[in-house]
Formats: sequence, structure tokens, C-alpha cells
Amino acid sequence: MKRAHRNFQFASIRQKLFFSYILLIVIPIVVLGLYSYYQSKLLLQKQALQGIQETIRTISDNMDYKADQYNRIMDSIVYNTGILKIFNNDYTDVSNLSYDLRSYLDPTFNMIKGMNKEIIQLTVYTQNKLPEYGDFIQNSSRVSETNWYRSASANVNTEWYWEDGNLIVARKIPDIFQLRNPSTVSMNLTYSKMFEGVQGKEMNNFGIVVRDKNANVVYSNSAYLKQRPLFEAMGKSSKIGNQEYFIIEEQIQHPNWTLSYFIPLHEVSINATSIIKATVIIVLVCFLILLLMIWMFSNMFTIPIKRLIHKMKLIENGNLDIVVSSNSIDEFGILTNRFGQMLQKINELILVGYQNKIDRQKAEFKALQSQINPHFLYNTLSAIKWKSVQAGQEEISKIVTSLSKFYRTALNKGDTIISVREEVVNMRSYVEIMLIMRESSFDVHYDFEEDIFRYVTISLILQPIVENCIEHGIAGKTDGRGTITVTGRSRDGYIEITVEDNGVGMTEEKAREVLSRESRGYGLKNVNDRLKLFFGEEYGISIESTLGKGTVMTVRFPKGEEPLPGM
Repeated sequence: MKRAHRNFQFASIRQKLFFSYILLIVIPIVVLGLYSYYQSKLLLQKQALQGIQETIRTISDNMDYKADQYNRIMDSIVYNTGILKIFNNDYTDVSNLSYDLRSYLDPTFNMIKGMNKEIIQLTVYTQNKLPEYGDFIQNSSRVSETNWYRSASANVNTEWYWEDGNLIVARKIPDIFQLRNPSTVSMNLTYSKMFEGVQGKEMNNFGIVVRDKNANVVYSNSAYLKQRPLFEAMGKSSKIGNQEYFIIEEQIQHPNWTLSYFIPLHEVSINATSIIKATVIIVLVCFLILLLMIWMFSNMFTIPIKRLIHKMKLIENGNLDIVVSSNSIDEFGILTNRFGQMLQKINELILVGYQNKIDRQKAEFKALQSQINPHFLYNTLSAIKWKSVQAGQEEISKIVTSLSKFYRTALNKGDTIISVREEVVNMRSYVEIMLIMRESSFDVHYDFEEDIFRYVTISLILQPIVENCIEHGIAGKTDGRGTITVTGRSRDGYIEITVEDNGVGMTEEKAREVLSRESRGYGLKNVNDRLKLFFGEEYGISIESTLGKGTVMTVRFPKGEEPLPGM
């Protein structure tokens, strides 16, 4: 990577343009080609899945049709007046019961079984005192412990059950007079007949699972998929073992079942070879055409630059009389003409004495600089001080004295380096001014180790920090009296000065922001940047603050008893 970057860096502008254009064109073409390929593949895959889904829907509709037939048979039984008469009547004469069974029950049940060979058994389970009558009437005690019977006897609708390998359709016979124990009719169906259409649709590695409303697996063509916990953990797609599957689900309405179809991912993967070939051919043709255009344009752009470089070499060899100009109005033409104008100006300046002009400008600059005399400011403040003393204005005298001290140490005769003692005096002078201006509305405590005063630092680093504590810390405090504590300590190899307030504090985001964003005036970012510039990245300001409790600002700079080199 570094070698490629170095080669690009030393390449000519024509080569850079050439390779830049290629890069900018190849990436979109390749991305567009890949996008088209994957979209086409997804579309074909979606169409394949839709076809499979239609097949599943057909299977589901077929099973739903069969289930609806059995539901209708069950309706014909429970609403048959002759059968209702048998199971809602207290028989005192056995001959009447025998007559009703031969007249109504036998012909009805035999006709149903005769017309529907897949019905293995058709039985009414009753709690009444009716005698058992072959398979058609049996006492409910035979099935009272089964789950399907308990559910069906409590339900007025036709329900489907899969229990102990039996496929059962059951429904409670209405109790017309609501005086008797209800009876329940059940049909045992041939399992293979019910799922005949499903089994015929099996192919390759496709998996089929049919679940009842309680998520019990009624049918599955795979022993692995019969595991109920495994199935419940699946979504619309799942990995079973080492095989990735799509899962399509359809509802079978009348038995209230769910048909789930597991399709291996490779079964719906589309052979996109033709799409790939077409995409590659189109990309290559576009690339070749664009390659020719890039070569032409890169040459067109670099010819004016080559001409300008040739003239620059002539000027470098001392030929200042050469004419540099261009008739083009693009950026290269403007650059050439500006260079020609600059060359003309240089020749003019040489002729009129360019060096003399520079010397005169330097003299004028020094004259202006010498007019800035801080002693005038000190003398003026001194005069104001004595006038205020004469007038008995002690407070004015005090604030002028503090202001004079502040500017004397702040200006420091123009020097950047200042002793720690003078920097502390400068900061304290500012605090005294603020106390007078704010009518001593806050307290200030100082705690400095005497050892730190023999070292030096850069000027104006403490005053902006204290100003920030006053203006943004304790000024916003609504309860209690504000307090600022300034502490100076000598550490191993560096000086540490902390300024702590009990003001409103700030968030971590705000603390980072005040050190990274410019503010009006001489802000904390300015101080922090100057400290790092003079002393190194390991020094500067750090902020610890708790919203509503206060802020601690810490300044660190190395110990130095002599001015830093070049300061």
C-alpha cells in the first residue's frame, strides 16, 4: 500500500489523471454490475419461491376442502333430528329405543361410512343410560381420560385432534333440553387418505410439517422436523443441521392447522451464468470505450501544463525575457497568464529597485511598532489612582491599582515568559477587580506552595480560567455563596495549579467543548493550545465537573527556571 502511494505521488499529472479517471469509472461500473446481478438473481429467486408458494397454497386448499367435507358430515350428524331424538330422550321402553336405532342411527351412520371409506370408525360417546350399540354407541368412560374427549365435550364446534397416532374429528351433540349429560360424536379417519396429496408433492430434500392449533406435529415427512422445540425456534428462514432452509407457511382453515414447507436454499438458487456473462461483456465494452476517452482527455489536459513547465525551466535558467501567455480561458490558461503577469511584475520590481522598497517598508513597520508604548498606559492609570486618592475614592483607587498591576504583568514588556509569582499576581489583580465590580458576592481562597514561585511559565494562563469560573460557574449559582479556591502545588517534574468553584458545573460534553471550540475573547481553548504548543502535548488544561455541584480546572506545565529557547 505504501509503495503504491509512493508511486502515485511521483507519477506525472497525466498518469494521475489517467489512473484517477479509471478508478472513478471502474468502481461505479463494477458496483452497478454487481447490483444488477444480485437484483436479477433475487428477482428470479423470488419468482421461484412464488411458484413454490402457489404449490403449497394448492396443497393447503386441497386439505382444507377435505376437512370441510368432514366438518359438513359432522354437521349432518349433530343436526339430524332422528339422532337428536335418540340422545335427548329418556327411553323407558327398550322396543322404542331399538326401533329408533334401526330407523335413524343405523342407516345414517352406515350411509356415511359407505360413502366415505376413509372413515375408520364413527362413534357417539354418551354419559346417558343408553346401552352400548356396536361401534356406533359407546360409554364415555372408555375415552374419558383422553385429551381430545375432554376438549371436544366442552366445545360446541367441530374440532380436529391428533392423539396416540389417531386422526380424530369430534363434536358435542347439542342438548336440546339442557337436562342431560352431553354426548360427543367422533370420527376416526385414515391418516394416509387425509395426507395423500401432501405425500405426493414430496421431492428432493423438501420438508413438510403440519401442526395443529396446539403446535403438535400432525404430519411430517422428516423425523428430524418432528421435534417440536426445534420447530418452535424457527422463523421465516432457518438453518437445520448443515442445511439452510426457506420456510413458507399456509393456514388450513377448517381443521385450524398450519402447513409449513421447508425448502433447501440450493433448491431455489438460480443459475445466473447468463446474467454474469452479459454483465461482464457490457462492463468490458464500456470500460474499453471509456479507456480511449480517458487517454484523449488526459493528454488534452496535460499539454498546456507541459508547455508551462518548459517555459518555467527556461526562466529558472535565467531567461527572464521570455513571454508567457495563453489564449485559453480555462483554469490552465488563467494559470499560464497569471504566471506571465507575475514574471512581468518581477522584472519591473527588479528595474525600480525591489530591495529598496523592502527596506523602506521595514523601516515604516518599525516606526509604527515603536509607537505602541505600554508605559503611557501605566502612567495614565497612576494619574487616575492619585486623583481618586485625592478625591477620597478609595474603591476607585483600589480598582485602578489592581488594573495597573494586571496590565503590567500581562504586558510584561512584550515578553511571553513570566514568573509563576507574577502570573499569580496578575490573576489576583483580576480577582480583586471582579470582587469590587460584583460587590464581594463570592469568596476566594488561595493556597500556594512557596516553592512554585521560583519557576517560570507563559503569561496569561490563570486569569482566563478564573474568569470562566466567575462568569460561567458561580454567576449562575442560585443558592448559597459562591467560592473559588486556587491551589498551587509542586509535583515531580511539573507544576500543578487547580482552580475549583462550587458553581453550576457542566456536562462532560460541555467540558470537552470549551477546550475544543473558539469562544469570544481570550478563551480556555486559547490557553490550552498555547500550553501544549510551548510545553508539549502532555501539558495543558484538564476539566472535571459535576452538573449542579461545581468544576475543577487543573493547569499543568513543566518546571523551568530559565526562559524556554526561542521565547
